[in-house]
Amino acid sequence: VTWDSFGSFFRIRLPLLAVQTEVMERIVGLATTRYYREQRRLKASIHYLANDCAEASVSLFWRTLDRLHHQSASQNAAFRTALIRLAQKMKKLYRAYIAAHAL
Repeated sequence: VTWDSFGSFFRIRLPLLAVQTEVMERIVGLATTRYYREQRRLKASIHYLANDCAEASVSLFWRTLDRLHHQSASQNAAFRTALIRLAQKMKKLYRAYIAAHAL
């Protein structure tokens, strides 16, 4: 039995891509909240979260996508191909999120 007999990632891809943007926004939102909380605790004047700090908060998500793309341990070629296509699509969405929000 191979992955081809079970189908592809098509059924989960669209919902997964729809959720990805929300996940990235929550990650950046949480980082922003922590940053402001830390500034209030230090009684410093509150500054906006810098773009590079916001982008750094989602960099772990990029690393996860990169592992999906390049380091799959599966020996099933069809599964790996589907996983690589999914990771590439998610990376495009990640780049679009960064560009659109001009973090």
